[in-house]
Parts: sequence; structure tokens; C-alpha cells
Amino acid sequence: MRTYARFAVPLTLLSLLAFGPFTYLALTMEAPLTVEHASGLLATTWRCAAAAWVVQLWLVAGAAPAARAVAAGEPLSQLRALGSGARAMVRAIVPVALAVAAILVGALALVGPALALLVLLALVGASPDGPAVTRVRDSIAVVRAQLIPVAVVVIAMVTFDLALVVAAKLALTEPLLKGANKAELAGYRRLLDVVALGIALVSPLPASLLASIRARGTV
Repeated sequence: MRTYARFAVPLTLLSLLAFGPFTYLALTMEAPLTVEHASGLLATTWRCAAAAWVVQLWLVAGAAPAARAVAAGEPLSQLRALGSGARAMVRAIVPVALAVAAILVGALALVGPALALLVLLALVGASPDGPAVTRVRDSIAVVRAQLIPVAVVVIAMVTFDLALVVAAKLALTEPLLKGANKAELAGYRRLLDVVALGIALVSPLPASLLASIRARGTV
């Protein structure tokens, strides 16, 4: 929590940048004119929420320099936190892509293996710079020593992503029925906006928690 409390602004900027494709998609979508179009927007919203973990794993890399500075008691300005976080995210592209590929392969079997891999590989972005395979191994080793806190953060993160869709849908939309008017259908456009922006704004918190766990790791 200390990392997020001290560096909320740069971490939020990094998150908005990382989730740029999500927010761009939301902002460029037209308001639905038919029930079929609204149903398509709802499906797109669910897909965005279900895929958010990919970006969130990447965002852990952006939070890593700030988390290491907090853990070591070193001074770090907001601007340096932003710059070093952005550079760390660039360096983490390949390792995180490897982790995502492994998780997706696990998902081809069952949800259980995919979730287990998501937990084990959650710290790849915050692992010390090095070959992608080395960073994957580092994440697995640290998570084994810190399994419960990492699992709690990851499960809470994924649960929030999906729960936000449910809560926003209940608050903003009407049931999709034949003959629905434009005002009722427009809620599905707002739903996508709220989910895309909401996930982007909240994601720095779990990312900073995961980065902090790695920063305190001794493996």
C-alpha cells in the first residue's frame, strides 16, 4: 500500500497508457441503435474485463521501480517513478508475453491450471532484468515463498475486473428486450466506458501490491 500511496499519480498514468487500447475502443464505439448492437457491446465489455489481467501483469513492471525504492528506503521523485516505470514496462514486454502464453496454454486444459499459472507468474514484470525464462523462474520461486499474499491479490484483482461488469450493468442498463428505445440501449455504451476506465484506474493498486511483494522477496 505504501507504494501506491506515494506514487498513485505516476502509476495511474502508466495504467492509463497501458490500457490505452481498451479506453480507445470504448471512446470510439458508437451508441447502439438496435438490441443486437447493444448485445455486441455487452459481449465486448465482458471480453475487455476478461482480458484485463494481461495488461495488469504488464503494469506490475511499471510499479516495480517505485516498489523497490520504497522497500529500500531510497528517494524517488514522481517524475523518475514515471520514467523508470515506463522503461521497465518496455523491458518486460517479452517476459510478460511469455508468461501470458504459458497461462493461455494452461487455459486450454482447465480454468484451474490457468489460475494457478496466473498466480505463479504474477511477478514476472517485477523480477530483476534478465532473459525472459530467468524472470519466469524468478517469479515462480518468489511466489512459492509468498503464495498466500500473491494468490489473494491476484484473485481479488480478477474478481474485481469481472464484478465491475456485473455492478455497472445493474446500475446502468436495462434488460435487452425487443422494442427497447435508444435511451435504454445507450446504457450499454456507458457500460463499456465505465468498465474500461474503472479497471484502468484501479489496476495500479494490485500492480503495486504485487511489485511490493517481489521487492521484499529474498529468493
